Amino acid sequence: MKVGVTGSTGFLGRRFVEMAAARGHRLVCLNRPNGRAPVASDSVEIMLGDITDAASLREFVRSVDVVVHMAAWVGNGSPADYHKVNVCGTRNICQTIADHRPDCLLIYCSSVAVLRRYRLWPWFNTLYTRSKARAEEHVRRYQAERCLRASYVYPGLMYGPRDERFVPTLLKYLKRGQLFNVSGGERWAPLVYVDDVCDLILYVVSERQAVGRRYIGVGKQEVGIHDFFRILARRIDVEEPQRKLPKYLLLPVAAFLEWSYRFLGRKQLPALSRRVVDLLSIDFDPNLVRRFNREEWSARTSLHEGLNRTFEWLRLAGGP
Repeated sequence: MKVGVTGSTGFLGRRFVEMAAARGHRLVCLNRPNGRAPVASDSVEIMLGDITDAASLREFVRSVDVVVHMAAWVGNGSPADYHKVNVCGTRNICQTIADHRPDCLLIYCSSVAVLRRYRLWPWFNTLYTRSKARAEEHVRRYQAERCLRASYVYPGLMYGPRDERFVPTLLKYLKRGQLFNVSGGERWAPLVYVDDVCDLILYVVSERQAVGRRYIGVGKQEVGIHDFFRILARRIDVEEPQRKLPKYLLLPVAAFLEWSYRFLGRKQLPALSRRVVDLLSIDFDPNLVRRFNREEWSARTSLHEGLNRTFEWLRLAGGP
């Protein structure tokens, strides 16, 4: 199988390329001209292009059997940044496949944030969540109108070696004593070890029965997010978070602060943002996971095992 990958230089993308190459797939990684280099391997071909430039995608799409679309804007940014990359970039991928390689399978990597977004109070959704949901609408439209072959993977909160965002950021705030709990995060955190998400995507790449299906990439959901904070605190021997604040009082405050920052022209997010509140209060119904995944796939890595590997990498990298 020849697999095209967008977002191959990110946390998930790099590990996916390594695992896919190890399982015998040939890979074509779409790389921006000034982007970081993907994983070096005899099985990996680099092709210059950008998902925001539709013309640059033609040769990429024509050369592969499957496109695993992981590229996304995930950091701080304006609404225009999220829309350009996440929405327009995904639409460009769909359009190019439909026009130039209609038998190609698209595996769209979304997020559990899309499945748990606020429908009655949409203004509480983060820019990231709104953009990923809008991008998914484009994939579905191309499925319906252009017979696009597409499958969906919704990764949870990923951690593991080379994680430079999630666990390191939590450790930083734990050491400062600035992490607190938000009501709602007592059960069923959608944590997942990065190798398990890659394993799920590779399952979708290889199995005919996965075409057109949706899968949720989360781990065994052994703890709530508050318990996860306590586990991390014990790992680095600092005080565990004690305060718990009400979610539905914090969300309006966070939304107002974000609006104020944009009004003042500030590029960074405030310390209290909708994204922060959402993370500190996250839980995810395991019944939904079972309904999506059926008996076809489940994560293999326990939280204990995954954290041991993560902290070993942090130690070698000079972290906590």
